Amino acid sequence: EEAVAFFAANLLLTRVRRAQGGAWSRLSAGEREHVTASAGRCFSAAVGAGYASVARRLGAALAAAAVLSGAEAVAAFSVQCLGALGGQGGGAGARATAAAAEAVAWSALEALEGEIAPLDAARRRALSAAAVAAAWEGVAARAAEAISRAACALRALRKDFTIDPYQVLEARARGADANLVILDAVEDGRARE
Repeated sequence: EEAVAFFAANLLLTRVRRAQGGAWSRLSAGEREHVTASAGRCFSAAVGAGYASVARRLGAALAAAAVLSGAEAVAAFSVQCLGALGGQGGGAGARATAAAAEAVAWSALEALEGEIAPLDAARRRALSAAAVAAAWEGVAARAAEAISRAACALRALRKDFTIDPYQVLEARARGADANLVILDAVEDGRARE
């Protein structure tokens, strides 16, 4: 099974690299997104299954596709790779899996660097700047989250005039553990939601 997956990953990498002649740009944005999303899911599955060689080839294919797609795709790919770095491990098995995922993530970042290196200087600077900016933004966000969680073990309460269920979801996304809802200010149907 791993050999077949490696063959498919290699085929995808070859096709994406051949597309540098212009075939990639002839695909619609939706088609490019579909290819990269499918490869991304396969990449995650290969990492989860422990197929490091397959994951490395898929990472290289995703790096090539990101470079062909532009600065925004390069930035997103950099953030995806950085997300796999520094994972929290529980037991020895979880630490081994996290270490394997980190190795694959570094390999994918190296593949990205390899895809950017032969480009002309202006394009290389633009794509590198996008990757670095995304990396710093991702690192800063992770650091801020870690510091805020470590520094404050207290629960966070949103104390506001909550009148819409969307505000509850919004508060949760911003880290609130609970919402204060004044039921007299909310319609009965909304209160049940």
